[in-house]
Amino acid sequence: MEDALSPRGWDRLAASLSIVLLTAVGGGAWYLAERAGGDGGGASEPRPPDEPDAFVDRFALVRVDAQGRATYRVEADRALHFPDETTELRGARVVSLDPSVARVTIRADRGRADAGVTRVELDGDVVLTRAPDGKNQAMRIRTESAVVLVDPQVARTDKPVLITMGQSFLQGTGMEYDHLNRRLQVKSRVRGSWYDPDASSTTPPSSS
Repeated sequence: MEDALSPRGWDRLAASLSIVLLTAVGGGAWYLAERAGGDGGGASEPRPPDEPDAFVDRFALVRVDAQGRATYRVEADRALHFPDETTELRGARVVSLDPSVARVTIRADRGRADAGVTRVELDGDVVLTRAPDGKNQAMRIRTESAVVLVDPQVARTDKPVLITMGQSFLQGTGMEYDHLNRRLQVKSRVRGSWYDPDASSTTPPSSS
């Protein structure tokens, strides 16, 4: 009988494979982009800064820690690399793979990553979903745009947000969510209701 890999096992396997595949596919995409932009001979002129110099379809990048454990994954339906070393992500997704905390997935219509893919600016129907764990229900945060610092696993925005968790909800403007430290702060114009299933009561949220 074959042993089945757990979801975390698959993530660790994907960590090693994805980096190799990304290097191979990225190199091919770079080659195709250069050939498409060249004139068939000699050195080509530098590309304009707003024109991509490489592209990858079904982009996936997995980061691992010093112990070889997958910590997060950045994905996109299509990734476009630009001469300033930034990468545009169409159909962007950032997934936390840290086994010590509940999984978080952040999706957006598009994103822009820095050279190291450690900071991702998301825009267009941004949805952060935190999976339930033994103590907390699933949580969903919706907003227009957000900045994600993937290594410390922090997401922040200055736009209006809607946060739902079971029967509870919060609305406000400006938010910072620190996933590793389990800290959520809504900055201003806070309103909503927070339901405590243990107390079977609804209490108004505190504002800051």
